[in-house]
Amino acid sequence: MSPWSYDAPVNAWVLLAISIGLEVSGTLCLKQSDGMTRPLPALGVILFYLGAFTLMSICVKTLEVSTVYAIWSGAGTALIALIGIMFFGESYPWVKIAGLALIIGGVPRRSCRRHLPGPAKCNRGSSASCPGPRRITEHPGDACENR
Repeated sequence: MSPWSYDAPVNAWVLLAISIGLEVSGTLCLKQSDGMTRPLPALGVILFYLGAFTLMSICVKTLEVSTVYAIWSGAGTALIALIGIMFFGESYPWVKIAGLALIIGGVPRRSCRRHLPGPAKCNRGSSASCPGPRRITEHPGDACENR
């Protein structure tokens, strides 16, 4: 497998990081666009968000969409809030700081994989193992239990 293949999991994480950077850049352009009335920042909004969503769509080919979106939106929100405080003089009451702490602490927790070692126990009327990795919702409404 080529190291530059989109199917390589490491590259999906790199692309996700770049996508977050593009999303933050698009949001900063949005702030500077003055309600999309200034052409250059408005063009930046469109191009940065187009790039961010394009890269995110590549990431979900190899990573779980819930993980990708949780990291993408959480990291983007936290970065924009920090940039707003540091460079735009936005307020930082304790509620905002607590919210950022919850986002920063919650994204890694949400992103943890739900795999357990060993075969999953199935309730399919036989002693067969469930195919594939063990997950809480491997077969929705079906048989695989997380034990």
